Amino acid sequence: MLVEPLLVVRRALREQVGMLHRRLLAIVRDDDVCRRLMTVPGVGPVVALTYRATVDVPARFRNSKAVGPVFGLTPSRYQSGGGRSPQRENRTGLNQTGEKPAVPKLKLGTILDDRPVKLSIELPAQVNRDLIAYAKVLGRETGQTIEPAKLVAPMLARFMSTDRAFARSRRAKLEPEQSNRAASLRPKPTL
Repeated sequence: MLVEPLLVVRRALREQVGMLHRRLLAIVRDDDVCRRLMTVPGVGPVVALTYRATVDVPARFRNSKAVGPVFGLTPSRYQSGGGRSPQRENRTGLNQTGEKPAVPKLKLGTILDDRPVKLSIELPAQVNRDLIAYAKVLGRETGQTIEPAKLVAPMLARFMSTDRAFARSRRAKLEPEQSNRAASLRPKPTL
């Protein structure tokens, strides 16, 4: 008896969602920009329309790098979440354009480079199971089939890019090399 009213509400919600989805598809079907965006792998009607609505007037962005923060994508030096650039985001959560980001910040970016790479590592059984489970979860979120082995390199890169101690040691190592290189480029005095 208690379930029947819930099923009626569920049916009404499903009908409304179906109606909204059909309207969304009709809007996207009539928009040239959205149709062009959907030719990109992984971009469907919702992503295309979100991008089209957010980047309505492309001239308001100085360059392509200024579009990323509007969608919650931050420059790599601010991705770790440690420090926020006061120019990029203020305490209200607004980005540099004065708007809330269109989507939440992403944890792991798209795996762009798809060239074959030979990777030979030994993983403990539990880590391997976790990696397979992570690939399945990420695949469900992105709508793609992701091989677990292809996650290892971006995960390691992300781990190293957010490790502050590693970044400090790397900068300390690069600074003497750069000063030595600059010194070798200076003209030598002649006697």
